[in-house]
Amino acid sequence: MKALLMRNRALRLLIGVVAATPVVPILAVVADAALSPGPISARAAPSWINNVTADGVVVEQAWARASAGGATTAAAYVTLKGGSAADRLVGVDTPAADTAAVHESFTDNGVMKMRPVTALPIPAGASVTFSPGSYHVMLTGLRRALVAGERFPLTFRFEHEQPITVEVLVRAIGRDISGTDHTGDHDRH
Repeated sequence: MKALLMRNRALRLLIGVVAATPVVPILAVVADAALSPGPISARAAPSWINNVTADGVVVEQAWARASAGGATTAAAYVTLKGGSAADRLVGVDTPAADTAAVHESFTDNGVMKMRPVTALPIPAGASVTFSPGSYHVMLTGLRRALVAGERFPLTFRFEHEQPITVEVLVRAIGRDISGTDHTGDHDRH
């Protein structure tokens, strides 16, 4: 207990020393992880964590559906907002799955299909929304179940900009980011 109190004091002192620097939001997350009980993925992240920018590109509203039963695949969704110059999303990574890749769902002659997207254009000043039945991040080989209310990190890699890592909120099965129930939408991925 005494060691924990000393660690907590040291973290608070460290945060106080660098409070005037731009790294304060990162230290706030580190301090939250060290000072709060339970896994960080089960606690609410600060509101700024899902509105992350890297020199113009903005990643917003990162979410995924909870996985069902023993499912080994899942999908994550975001909105990417282009900055003043066009860019391309060239990859995604997460420790939550063996592989992560951008995919596009589409209908071909009445049949829903899916294909990988190797480089997704992000037009300057425009938004690209990942949603069920459209673009999504396909997570294959889940390392554990995605549980509603938890979070996991997802890193976006761009052709020109620095990578951006966000925390993805896991939503209950059948609900999208707005909380709308889609349990009857059987043709959407």
